[in-house]
Amino acid sequence: MGTGREVVEAVAREPFDLILLDVQFPGINGFEAVRQLQPHLKQAHPPRIAFPSGHDASDFREGLAELGIHDVLRKPITIEALKGLIS
Repeated sequence: MGTGREVVEAVAREPFDLILLDVQFPGINGFEAVRQLQPHLKQAHPPRIAFPSGHDASDFREGLAELGIHDVLRKPITIEALKGLIS
C-alpha cells in the first residue's frame, strides 16, 4: 500500500497480523495512521505494528511508545529481524 489512508482502509476491511508503517507516508503519516488504527489494536488479536527506519529512530521512538508501538526495524531489514518481530 502506498499511503497511510490505504493501510487504515485495508485494516478496516480485513484483519492483519503484522503492519509495517512508514513514518512519512503521503497524506496521513504513520503516527496518524496508528491513531486511526487504535480501535483495531484493542481487539483480542491485534495486529503487530512496526516502523522500518533508515536511522536510529530516536527522534520518533518516544512518539511511537505513546501510541503503544515499540517495534522499529532498522533498515536494511534482515530476515532475522522479521523473524524476531513475528515470533
